Amino acid sequence: MRNFLVFSRSLILLLLIGLGIWHISAGGNEGFGIGIIAGASAAFIASMLKARKITRLQEQGMNPYDERHEYVNGKAAIVTIYIFSTVLALIVLIGSFLDPVPPAIDLYDALGLCLAGVLLLYTICYFVYSKRLG
Repeated sequence: MRNFLVFSRSLILLLLIGLGIWHISAGGNEGFGIGIIAGASAAFIASMLKARKITRLQEQGMNPYDERHEYVNGKAAIVTIYIFSTVLALIVLIGSFLDPVPPAIDLYDALGLCLAGVLLLYTICYFVYSKRLG
């Protein structure tokens, strides 16, 4: 089962890199192609480093899947949801009071910014809880 997961992850990352190369060679959207290639390469490197760490911990006789990780992960996810939803609600509330002119922003750009904000906030919360509880 593990070999199938590694194979499928590698196949998806290779397809993403191919899609990025196709976007660059088509000449229409170089930035998007470079972004896909960079993201897929970063995901591949991160998964390789994680696999090495898990293998090293198993060779040392340690359990890499401990309960502390699950606890910290859950706490960080809950705090991220609370903070992000509160900030978005405040932005909508302030925007409704001030009645601003709608900015000229693409919907997909706004969704990308929101997703980047959630991921950054989750990463910060995870490391803060990991340091406090570790």
